[in-house]
Amino acid sequence: MAYADVTGPTFATSTLGGYGTDSTTEGLYVPTDVWVDGSGDLLVLDTGNGELDRYAYDASSDAYSYDGDFLSGSRDTFAGTALSDPVALAGDGSDCYVLDSGNQRGVKLDLASG
Repeated sequence: MAYADVTGPTFATSTLGGYGTDSTTEGLYVPTDVWVDGSGDLLVLDTGNGELDRYAYDASSDAYSYDGDFLSGSRDTFAGTALSDPVALAGDGSDCYVLDSGNQRGVKLDLASG
């Protein structure tokens, strides 16, 4: 997945993540939505792997890094049920919402408390 910095005088793009179907490691398979939380971290809804990934932002290096410990490593199961065809992601500061269409539900995550 590529992202662009359009705030400076030059246009720059960078690549984030890569192809992968092993949910225990970094790898995106059909990423469908992104959201930037209140800390500047990038959350990616990875529909193909049925999980929510976070790329933590480091302001000192102006770069993102994969956070494998996000949600204590349980990025695919919420309220006892694994995500099934998650299709949309939204948020409002410290809360994140996932539309889990395969389970016909919406999931609210309080990112501040984990």
